[in-house]
Amino acid sequence: MRSKRIFFQKIYKIKYKIIGLIKDVLIRNLLKTYNIKYGILIYDLITYSPIENAIILICGKFCLNKIIVLIIIALLL
Repeated sequence: MRSKRIFFQKIYKIKYKIIGLIKDVLIRNLLKTYNIKYGILIYDLITYSPIENAIILICGKFCLNKIIVLIIIALLL
């Protein structure tokens, strides 16, 4: 029973990540289609996450999993 719940939780997380990616691609394509000047730049600035970028850099630098890096940062804060 517990394994089923964990499995479905992981599916929901993947689903939300895919929806987020599709949303980003759709917004970028709409901005390109309607040729909105500086629209993509403004959208990127609004959705920019410096914490996520720092986590990705630490993951790449030390070859660690993202979850481990998040735990380390949580303990440091």
